[in-house]
Amino acid sequence: NEISFDDNQIASVDRAFIKIARKKPFEGEALMLEACTDIRPTAILKLKKSDLKKGYILFRKELQKNRSKGKVEDIKIYYTPEITRALNRLHRQYKRRGHEKYRFIPWLIPSGRIDWGNPNTKYRQSNKTRRADLRGAWEEVRKLIKFEGSIKTLRKTYFTQKVELEKSQGKTE
Repeated sequence: NEISFDDNQIASVDRAFIKIARKKPFEGEALMLEACTDIRPTAILKLKKSDLKKGYILFRKELQKNRSKGKVEDIKIYYTPEITRALNRLHRQYKRRGHEKYRFIPWLIPSGRIDWGNPNTKYRQSNKTRRADLRGAWEEVRKLIKFEGSIKTLRKTYFTQKVELEKSQGKTE
């Protein structure tokens, strides 16, 4: 529970995300995005395509876990090279042959179990077309990597790297 990945493990995990992207197209990119932001996995799955703005991701207050602790505002998560890479890979998935139909789904990470025979527009805009979790994709990643970790470890690693960077810049102890 208290572990975070080191640099070699991060590279290995990143390669695993790329490998599973063929089998689980949107989930691999969601895990990659999770690894380079401080957004919780459940909140990443609730992001909409409209939350991607020019230069930042709008992390809406409705998605934030600490929304009950008083006044909470939307957060702008500015693009870093890692976030840009993950989003570019995600956009490439939408352009792949057979994935064009996902353009009409509002969620950034669509479900793989959408009823395409249902012509109802309300259904396509509903939560039923959103991916519920990333467990299956993470199990695929765990088979490819040879060390222990969980989806939460990605977020912990992000925070650890951020603190190490601030230490190296003399901003914190």
